[in-house]
Amino acid sequence: LVASISAANQAQSEGLTQLNAVVGLMDSTTQSNAASAEESASAAEELSAQAQSLRASVVTLRTLIDGGD
Repeated sequence: LVASISAANQAQSEGLTQLNAVVGLMDSTTQSNAASAEESASAAEELSAQAQSLRASVVTLRTLIDGGD
């Protein structure tokens, strides 16, 4: 009986060790994904600002072209 309990404890310990490793990997992946999402949001914001600036430049160019006729 004692040997059986000991074997069960060992199996449980190994299972918990594996579970802790998986949870650590999931945490690392989640942090990496969060950083990537933040970088993507920042890039999207910058791209939006550049697009707005380009639109303003096109409006100015059209005004110059139409005014030259």
